[in-house]
Amino acid sequence: FILEEYEYYKEEFKNKKQQYLLEIWEFTINKGGGCYITSIKHKGEAIHPFVHPFKYMGSKRSTDSSRFAVWNYFQMNYDGIPYNKIRVWTYNPFRPNRLAQSEYNETDFVLECVPPKYR
Repeated sequence: FILEEYEYYKEEFKNKKQQYLLEIWEFTINKGGGCYITSIKHKGEAIHPFVHPFKYMGSKRSTDSSRFAVWNYFQMNYDGIPYNKIRVWTYNPFRPNRLAQSEYNETDFVLECVPPKYR
């Protein structure tokens, strides 16, 4: 089941037209959450820099989250996230509406997804 859903997620990632300069894509592996595979779309380029799943999507306390990893990736490679709007696509195969989207401005993204000592 999960491998079939992951293939569908990869097709969505590949074929969905990018709407923001930065989009975070998350795939939920476990039914109860707690295991997320993450990719990035940045200026039309697919980026897959992460080799392991994350425990959280976003967390104010943990660095083991997909959104913190993206923030950290941009800190190391671009001197921070250079955009005010960030789109997040979350694919959860255990929900009727499998692909959900949310939008952040940079300030809210940092406040909700980056532990204070890293801000």
